[in-house]
Amino acid sequence: AAVSPGDGVLVTGKVSDYYTLSSGETLATTASLSVTELDPTLVTTVSTGNALPAPVMLTPTAVPDQYAPAVASGNVESIATADPTNSALEFWEAHEGMRVEVDNARVTGPGSTQYGEIYVTTKPAQQATPRGGTYIAGYDSVPSGRVLVAPANGTVPAALVGDVLSGPTVGPVDWSTFGGYDIVATTLGGYQDNGLAPTSASPQAADQLAIATYNVENLAPGDPASKYAALGAGVVQNLASPDIISV
Repeated sequence: AAVSPGDGVLVTGKVSDYYTLSSGETLATTASLSVTELDPTLVTTVSTGNALPAPVMLTPTAVPDQYAPAVASGNVESIATADPTNSALEFWEAHEGMRVEVDNARVTGPGSTQYGEIYVTTKPAQQATPRGGTYIAGYDSVPSGRVLVAPANGTVPAALVGDVLSGPTVGPVDWSTFGGYDIVATTLGGYQDNGLAPTSASPQAADQLAIATYNVENLAPGDPASKYAALGAGVVQNLASPDIISV
């Protein structure tokens, strides 16, 4: 049945867990968590124009600091009961499909206009980098505030680390096709550009050896000359022409 936001529906069906499997993956090998779904046999609209439920506010303390529960088997889905106050994964599991809101969310990764998604944090002070990002301190110290925002209309600003989605970003919790929970934003905060500038290394002295690493973003022969020029400028100007560079 065709439904719209605000419709009240009566659904009859079976509750089950659904897995998004990549090519070659099986249930025994997948790293994806399950998403609860209702396989309906009947959907009936009983009312329209209802107010949507108020979103769950994702304040800096709403999502637990621990990212994943400690499980002896290594499989988080083997836990008997999800406790949303114990870990971030259990929190998101308990809020699948529910509307959530994060206000003035700081951007922790560049916005992908190609894929229509952007990473933000609900915990601005958690494992923050000097330039406004957030870092992983170890396998047991993943920043639990980091979450993917995928607007329903597929449009995100070309934001950089440290920028802000000012005001409310609101939408239901879903599981991303590429893994991890995300917010399918029906309302996206305004873009606040905080002016992140590229860093520049200090040139090496005559008695020093400069070694650098550079992510050239899957550089391929078919890429435009402008990309090669920009990367070359980064090596010469921002990395100050290192003696050895690993790409």
